[in-house]
Amino acid sequence: LLGQLEKKDEELKNLQEDFQKAKEKVQNLGLIRENLSKELQSKLDNNITIDEKTGSISLPAEVLFDKDS
Repeated sequence: LLGQLEKKDEELKNLQEDFQKAKEKVQNLGLIRENLSKELQSKLDNNITIDEKTGSISLPAEVLFDKDS
């Protein structure tokens, strides 16, 4: 019985380590996206905005459509 508990404790420890690694990867991806958004925004026209959290790009209507169209 004690051996089974130790085995389960080891499995739990391994799962917690795997979860922590996955969590760190997700956080790093979020930082990469945020940094990419900031870098892209710095290179684009001031009329174009990028949401740092979602990455969505907003363009003014003048960019997409001709006047009086």
